[in-house]
Amino acid sequence: MKDFDPRAGWIYHSVDLFARWCFRIFFRVQVMGLENIPGDRPFLIVANHRSFLDPPLAVCFLRRKIAILARGSLFRFGPFGRFLKILGSIPLERGAPDRQALLLGTQALEKGAPLLIFPEGTRNPGEGLLPFQRGFLLMPKKTGVPVVLAAIEGTGRALPKGSLFPRLFRRVRIRYSEPIPAEEVLQLGAEGLRRRLLEMLQEGDRSHSGSPASSDPGNPGPGKAAK
Repeated sequence: MKDFDPRAGWIYHSVDLFARWCFRIFFRVQVMGLENIPGDRPFLIVANHRSFLDPPLAVCFLRRKIAILARGSLFRFGPFGRFLKILGSIPLERGAPDRQALLLGTQALEKGAPLLIFPEGTRNPGEGLLPFQRGFLLMPKKTGVPVVLAAIEGTGRALPKGSLFPRLFRRVRIRYSEPIPAEEVLQLGAEGLRRRLLEMLQEGDRSHSGSPASSDPGNPGPGKAAK
């Protein structure tokens, strides 16, 4: 695989524009925290993952070319895999630390490209957050880039895991945190970042619906077993 090229091309921007158009027309999208996005330096986006809608939603409103660590099996579908590579996606094999993917992600950050990752490692069909895989911490450790947390809500209802077609006109939201310096990221560790992202999701639940906060399958409370 070729190294990620941080220069934005017309293909990426065309897809970006189409994704923004789709979210605005076919979903009731709400985007918060865009003022927190660094405008001229690389950073690592750490997001929760419930749906195939998450990757385009997480990047299409940022107006920058973003590299994405994506499930390796998606790249095995011939033309679609090549298309993902054109967009700057990096294949990540699940089930074990993928040093090649982490190396390519680190190289992308070193070249100035922001990078999106989903450290749960798979789509979570439930509420809360699954435990974070820890390998991604190598990237801020080596590059010194800050982390921006992205709390995504509603995509699991708009396009649930196992569904082929989206449920249109559902509310989807994304909220970006302020950048967290690399030194603080390493102090927090994977579990500390997971808890911060969970707090953002719970705050979103309370502020928008008034419903109880999301349960946490990675750290179940009394009477609530992990699934």
